[in-house]
Amino acid sequence: MNDIRLTYQTVSANVLKLMQERKVTQKEMATTLGVEQPSISYKLHGKTSWTLKDLLALSNLFSVPVEDLLTEKNSEMAPAQVAA
Repeated sequence: MNDIRLTYQTVSANVLKLMQERKVTQKEMATTLGVEQPSISYKLHGKTSWTLKDLLALSNLFSVPVEDLLTEKNSEMAPAQVAA
């Protein structure tokens, strides 16, 4: 159970970092995930869990592999791909 909790914390930390870097708001994330803004806050603060559907949507939103959301090595996240 502790490993799962650490994973949720890691995802939240990585998502917060990406939000800051890419200037994405909780409201924008909520729209992408199809939820209300408070749901994003609950997920970021560990009150509710990230789902696989969430991870896939976040991966698309931030243009990073799901694996990058799950790993603790924030500095190794793949940069966003810029559409030409």
